[in-house]
Amino acid sequence: MTERLTDFGAIIRYGNLFALEAHVSVIAELLMYRFFFRVCLIIFATITLDPHIEAGAQQPAPARKPSAPNARVFFIDLKDGATIPSKIKLRFGVENMEIAAAGVATPNTGHHHLLIDTSLPPLDQPIPSDFNHIHFGGGQTEAEITLPAGEHTLQLLFGDQAHTPHQPPVFSEVIHVKVDPVTVEKTRTPAPAGASVFLIEPADGATVARKMTVKFGLSGMELSPAGTSKPNSGHHHLLIDAPLPAFDREIPSDLNHVHFGRAQTDTEVTLTPGDHTLQLLLGRTPPSISFIRPTASAFTRTQRSGSACAAWA
Repeated sequence: MTERLTDFGAIIRYGNLFALEAHVSVIAELLMYRFFFRVCLIIFATITLDPHIEAGAQQPAPARKPSAPNARVFFIDLKDGATIPSKIKLRFGVENMEIAAAGVATPNTGHHHLLIDTSLPPLDQPIPSDFNHIHFGGGQTEAEITLPAGEHTLQLLFGDQAHTPHQPPVFSEVIHVKVDPVTVEKTRTPAPAGASVFLIEPADGATVARKMTVKFGLSGMELSPAGTSKPNSGHHHLLIDAPLPAFDREIPSDLNHVHFGRAQTDTEVTLTPGDHTLQLLLGRTPPSISFIRPTASAFTRTQRSGSACAAWA
């Protein structure tokens, strides 16, 4: 009987232990579910409220000043489709409104903004200020700009004292221009001290045949073909009956400016009867150009004979 009671008590104890473990397990699951529910609730609230927070953080658009009736802005002496030099002075015009510097809040006034290679910005916000949106907040009516070679667009946009377009906005038509590559300034590389180019043949004042050989000399630098990037080097250009070109531009290539891009040191030319001038100029392949002022020029006199067009080998 005693052994049975002991076994029965053990059963009761083990049963209570199992019940306690089950109870603890249920409580743990409930706590986990409660934690998961709270996390979901926080995420849901964040997603729901975030648009309202962003909307509240947005700054209201500034009040736009009214423009005068029939107001307009335009470029003076610049036509759509024009070919222009790289460096050009632009002049701005305005009608039915007046120019006032930025910060001056006077009715029917504003100042110019130049848009380069860009479309109109948002018209209910201040005009950006960068390389494509040039502000003239001092009330300027002209400006000198420099553009790279190629095609570009220009447009004027009028803005109030806070650089915001008026209502309705006042802007010009889009002007399309093309920059002549010959007019683009090039970065020049200094020539070594004492470097020079010269004509070996013919001599200055010589009388020569219509067809003759011209030989080039170079001192203090090396010859290199066009397209070669090598310090203190370049190739010859022969100027025939032409003055020196602008030193901050590419050397022209025509009948009066002959390029020797293969680093030649002589050439054969045929001249018409009469007086002529020959001159050498050393240059590098763009984008950088290195010039040496020639130290000698040859003045040649051809023999009188049948005429021929200027030509060279």
